Amino acid sequence: MWKNLETPGWKLLMTPGFAIRGDVPIGALRTMGVYLEEFRREARALLGGDDRDLMFSARAFSDVREFRRYAARAGAANAESFYDPRSAELVVCLEGPRDGAWLQRTLAHEFAHEYMDRVWKRTDPLWFAEGVAEYFSHFSVKDGRVAPGAVNTRALLLFRMEEPMALAPFLKLPREEMYGMTFARHYAQAWSFVHYLFSRGDGLIDLLLRGGTLPDVEGLERGWKEHLKKLE
Repeated sequence: MWKNLETPGWKLLMTPGFAIRGDVPIGALRTMGVYLEEFRREARALLGGDDRDLMFSARAFSDVREFRRYAARAGAANAESFYDPRSAELVVCLEGPRDGAWLQRTLAHEFAHEYMDRVWKRTDPLWFAEGVAEYFSHFSVKDGRVAPGAVNTRALLLFRMEEPMALAPFLKLPREEMYGMTFARHYAQAWSFVHYLFSRGDGLIDLLLRGGTLPDVEGLERGWKEHLKKLE
């Protein structure tokens, strides 16, 4: 179900779990709706929590200049896409060469942030938030269903060029460093460590979602490095 909004060119599409606003063609909003409903199903399966009474929100811009103005007001001036916890809304811009793969990865990443915030009240620690988002944005499709956790080959390439940071200081990176000039390396390390935590299947992901802290960081570092070798 969709309708035109008062702002010229803007439309609202409602799906079972999402309110999606945009000044893009209605077909693009419908495509977003299909993808987001699938990512919601998978987030519920992997992260748990109760989202039955929640309606999630997304916004799509057709003009990069309008997107930049909106992003700057949200404190995300340099972002290509973002989730704004203040408005509880994921935001993307569809101007330019945006193919289906880009849109899927981007929506998966930003919706992971939205799900963690809305369902678990978790926007930090930063390495965990970004690691889970990167984990969700690297997926395979099996029998028509999304399966997060595919190998991030770009991250492994970065690690071949330069060793990742030791785990203890990485887990304490402040915001300005996490999102600084070397953010790609930090995202890669966050992905790899979260990938390892998911592979353990011992409840550490649930512990972090509930606000707990990691035990035995040295032991986890040894296991993580062995996990990286297997991924290569």
